Amino acid sequence: MSKKIKVFVVGGDTDYANFLIEEYEIVSSIKESNIVIFTGGEDVHPMFYGENAGSKTFCNDGRDFDEIDMFEQARYYNILCVGICRGAQFLTTRAGGKLIQHVTGHGICGTHSIFISDENREVDITSTHHQMMYPFNLSNDLYKIIAHTKSNLSNTYLNGDDMEKFLPSNFVEPEIVYYYNINALCIQGHPEYMNKSSKAVKFINLLIDELIEDINKKNVDKEYRAEIIEPNPNNVFVINNNLQGNRDNDLDLLEFLGNDEFNEVV
Repeated sequence: MSKKIKVFVVGGDTDYANFLIEEYEIVSSIKESNIVIFTGGEDVHPMFYGENAGSKTFCNDGRDFDEIDMFEQARYYNILCVGICRGAQFLTTRAGGKLIQHVTGHGICGTHSIFISDENREVDITSTHHQMMYPFNLSNDLYKIIAHTKSNLSNTYLNGDDMEKFLPSNFVEPEIVYYYNINALCIQGHPEYMNKSSKAVKFINLLIDELIEDINKKNVDKEYRAEIIEPNPNNVFVINNNLQGNRDNDLDLLEFLGNDEFNEVV
């Protein structure tokens, strides 16, 4: 991106933006931001994904409710949400997914390898969590697991009853997930702890740049469609003659949208 990225950090701990390579500016309003970062911390309350709290789950439901409000603001303005650690788990629940309430092998001091499926390569990332994203209850078109552990690191996957959670045949341990339905990039590790020259941090920055550009394009297209097409009471679409845009493109857009019956304003 050529312009400075505007970042809103939920909770105000701006150190969570340290992994950004592009020049960025911390802003105080979600509306003016390009990305909203949800940060690490306590476990998300299991009531938000329909489970009891297990014996190893420690919550701050007041924080959950505050962050739900921030999340809804970001959704209203169609802004990219980026979740780190707890933030990734929180956004998973907002997308309709669930969490595994306790795992082992991930709360380590150091890094472990994750596998980027589309690029068929591994990079190292930090790992300091005891819960895990579980998007597998969602339909496949609502999410994409961008990176996962190549082989499972945990030897247990507990639910809210402190019992082993049923795992589907396609289960992998998610590390980076994108939820299409809420424009949320969820990163289980802590890229802000890592050197900006690391492969994982560079990869995450490329993802964010691409997603911001894609969302901005969709926002522009949405605004353009809303401006050039005015439905009247007879369900006949009228091209707005106040626009300075390309008229042929306007007509092409109407055809693309399947509106065969319309009146031109000349």
